[in-house]
Amino acid sequence: MKHLRLNLILSVNLLLLILLLTTACNGNKQPVPPAEMVGTWVGLGRTMISNEYLNQREIPFMLSIEQNGTVTGYVGDSSMMKTKLEITAWWLRLIGKDKYRVAVSLNGNIVNRESFRRDGGTIVFESITDEELLCSFTSTGTQINTENLTLSVQDIKLHRAQ
Repeated sequence: MKHLRLNLILSVNLLLLILLLTTACNGNKQPVPPAEMVGTWVGLGRTMISNEYLNQREIPFMLSIEQNGTVTGYVGDSSMMKTKLEITAWWLRLIGKDKYRVAVSLNGNIVNRESFRRDGGTIVFESITDEELLCSFTSTGTQINTENLTLSVQDIKLHRAQ
């Protein structure tokens, strides 16, 4: 009888702990971006794909981040469909990974003159200050001939638009 009571108490405590953790660490909560992220940002990033597929070495970016977390803008010549800022999973933040990211769907070519197109991708915010956002971009990829190439853009430095 004593063991049954102890097991019941431990089970209830474990259930309460699990409920508390899943509520506190809910990744589905819509984030409100910090004040220093809100605004319109412009800049360039360096492409990480061979010249065989893309000659343009730098891709321009423009992001507009609203107070409610809505993000719009451009990746190269391609417009982004309106989307929401996401908070990285809590366990990734614990090990020092990035806090914010945005998954985007793209309309049009990223580089018009080369007919270079991707369906979408993810922008990861690596550093956030009042004056600069440092980001990276990885595309979801689209077939080119028989290859599924992922466009990676590194060292994206965005500054507030005037």
